[in-house]
Amino acid sequence: MSAPEDNTIKIEDKGDHLVVVSDNPVTKNALSLAYHAALLDALDQATREDRIAAVILVGRSGYFSAGGDLGFMLKSLNQEIDVTTEQIITELQDCVAAIRACPKPVIAAVTGGAAGGGFSIVMACDLVIVEEGAAFMPAYAKIGFTPDGGLTSTLARQLPHALASEICLFGAPVAAETLQHHGLVNRIVPKDSAEEEAVKMVAKLARGSVATQARIKALLVSGRSNDLTDQLALERQNLVEVLQSPAAMEGINSFLEKRRPDFPKAEGRSV
Repeated sequence: MSAPEDNTIKIEDKGDHLVVVSDNPVTKNALSLAYHAALLDALDQATREDRIAAVILVGRSGYFSAGGDLGFMLKSLNQEIDVTTEQIITELQDCVAAIRACPKPVIAAVTGGAAGGGFSIVMACDLVIVEEGAAFMPAYAKIGFTPDGGLTSTLARQLPHALASEICLFGAPVAAETLQHHGLVNRIVPKDSAEEEAVKMVAKLARGSVATQARIKALLVSGRSNDLTDQLALERQNLVEVLQSPAAMEGINSFLEKRRPDFPKAEGRSV
């Protein structure tokens, strides 16, 4: 399914990172086929290019994302467009899976808040920075929908059952502070500074070993579902392989020489 042209969606290439931007104040950055396509393209590019240390997701004009576009969904249900509701839902699921599969960290820089599928996208990210006053709204139950985008998986694993049930069954706004308390938000920052804070995170990531970070991310993802025996085996395999890498040799030598490691140089990258 091809995505229509949409000048409110773009990918900004900042050299060491990509920024996927949604800037449609009319819909409060509702998810769209164009957004799905841009996000998947950015994640694919980040996977292929060593120079890219991370991908940042932002929603400008005051709000991260209002979630699914209900007007578009209604047209699909009424068969007014050649796109089925299953295709729309599947594309969101593909985006969530791609965020998890991308070897580079994906950072959500949240302004205002996120609802529905936008909330799901944020919860799929590796790092979450939220501006003061932002709130998250599952919203699904309020319109007779069930959650998608892996939201029930994340909340069921990360939150007490009673809290996850309240969030999903009532669809009421959830303060960023509540999610931070339970480890789902990394930092709450002053207004108009979430993207700036995300860029600072990228700078730290870019100075590290991108190859090692990719392995760490993959281990954290597999650790969600593996039993201890399988995870120990994966950890052993990864560490044995990493110890043969230029990054590990640079790490050992810099420690012994009491200097700061230069991982970009060891991996043939520039920062």
